[in-house]
Amino acid sequence: MSSARQAAAETIHAVCEKGNSLDDALLQYGTGVSEKEASLYRALSYGGVRYYLAYQNELKSRLKKPFKPKDRILTAILVSALYQLDQTAQQAHAVVNEAV
Repeated sequence: MSSARQAAAETIHAVCEKGNSLDDALLQYGTGVSEKEASLYRALSYGGVRYYLAYQNELKSRLKKPFKPKDRILTAILVSALYQLDQTAQQAHAVVNEAV
């Protein structure tokens, strides 16, 4: 069973980097998420996709060099974490712990 945060990062990556539809990605990556974490998974996925460009620009301004194409999943992980820090009431230490 995958965690909601991991599945959300994979969903964000599939939509924003690979061009998949959000509905298809939610079905594909959400299958292993428990019912208890399903709402968190959906919220992070929708929010990460919604704010992807803004957070991607924020990351670009802070990174010394961009990620290699094979490592772009890291962008999705960081976008998901930035969304949680910026738009949710989750504690910062918990978000950072889950992101790393």
